[in-house]
Amino acid sequence: MVDSSGKQPVQLGSFWQPGSSAVMSLRFTLFITLSVLVHAGALLWPQSTMPPLRIGGEAQVLRVSIAAMPASPEPVVKPVQANVSHPPALRQLVQKSALVVPLHTEAPRNIEAALASQQTPHVSNTQPRSVSSPEQSAPDVGRKISVALRNHLSSHFVYPWLARQRGWEGRVLLSLTVMGNGDLGDWKVAQTSGYQTLDRSALQAAQRIGHLPQAAAWLNGKSLEVQVPVQYHLLDS
Repeated sequence: MVDSSGKQPVQLGSFWQPGSSAVMSLRFTLFITLSVLVHAGALLWPQSTMPPLRIGGEAQVLRVSIAAMPASPEPVVKPVQANVSHPPALRQLVQKSALVVPLHTEAPRNIEAALASQQTPHVSNTQPRSVSSPEQSAPDVGRKISVALRNHLSSHFVYPWLARQRGWEGRVLLSLTVMGNGDLGDWKVAQTSGYQTLDRSALQAAQRIGHLPQAAAWLNGKSLEVQVPVQYHLLDS
């Protein structure tokens, strides 16, 4: 039978065949089961599986990695460096005497050695000198010898160039023996300044004296051991 549009109507009865009901029921059951599984999988799938955001047609993926914390480095011990001052080349070299004794023999010099012995009471200039007088005490003789040594040592004293360049200062205590005839001997460093250069310079300057003629009249044939401090000090000009 053909309708007015010219198409032949579909007859439902033509698709029905014996046994087709069981097949349709099985297909429907499978369809429902697959649909449930697909929806359940979509709900349970982790959010991290979502595709990365695409910018400009390419996927932009952010990767974050946690690096292991580096072990704290051991502290580096810096060597302690001594602050050595470098004084200017032109400096006035002044040696301070540990013994305050008025000098009447000559004016002070720019470079002088500080010589000292035990402090003694002031001797009046009116006291008469006596070469053969045995009453002179050892401190009095020591003071006179110290003054004489100071005058002689100032002409031989040298401040080492290396010590001046590096700013080395210190006090050297020298020990010597004055013989009864005025000869000087047994020079040695009783106390160091901390610098061998200064110790050696002071000892060499003292050994250049050799003889102290005045001491023969003061000692009356006796020998005397004397300690002489030599002070090295730099002053800016």
